[in-house]
Amino acid sequence: WTSGPSPSRPPGSTTSSPSKPRIDGLPPRPAASPLTPTPARACASNAAESPEDASGREIVLELTGANVNDVPLDERCIGPITLAHRPLFVGRKHQPELLRNAVEKECLQFLSRDHFRISLDEGGGFKMLVLTQNPIWRDRREGASAELARGDVIDLKPGDIIALGTGGETSTLDEARQSLCWIFRLASAQDKLVLRSSPGYRGGGEDGVRSSPSPTPSPPQDRRPRSPGGPGPRVSEMP
Repeated sequence: WTSGPSPSRPPGSTTSSPSKPRIDGLPPRPAASPLTPTPARACASNAAESPEDASGREIVLELTGANVNDVPLDERCIGPITLAHRPLFVGRKHQPELLRNAVEKECLQFLSRDHFRISLDEGGGFKMLVLTQNPIWRDRREGASAELARGDVIDLKPGDIIALGTGGETSTLDEARQSLCWIFRLASAQDKLVLRSSPGYRGGGEDGVRSSPSPTPSPPQDRRPRSPGGPGPRVSEMP
């Protein structure tokens, strides 16, 4: 038996499955979805947003060590505060109430009125200017620690420790780590919830720290001199 010639097909036709007919004329599929940025686009977006994000980040300084009194967290912290508009000065002149309550009396003499200043650098990072003559270190867990002197400027990263010497010129970094230091970190959601809800927090103040409550006004007193004979009327007031 000999098969006959195959039936002719119209020009341009193709073989397709009878259950899934081919549909011609659809536009080509885009190389990437417009809602999913490509790696290059994502990197450019992050680079454009990083300066703004850095300037708006809030920081916290937490005082810790053996020479810190047993007070609640909000009474030994500065912040949350942003450095976008002004630097943060730390010292007895700027946080007198906090330091007086949180630091043992014997160590207050080692805290200068202007101890150091934290601000933003041109790249959006953090830097510290040393203003004290007392011993001070920047201690970094994953890097070399640095002993600083007045006028030194050094970069700060979240997690760095600012160790304060409390033994004069004989202070060492190991002693400062254990006795009195500030932990520098970015403010967490828990920080913003707990610290901002404290009764004395002043979020819009110049240094972003807790403010002392206003004293309760005393009732007016009668300033007239008392009669020598007791609380009765003076002789000149008797009829």
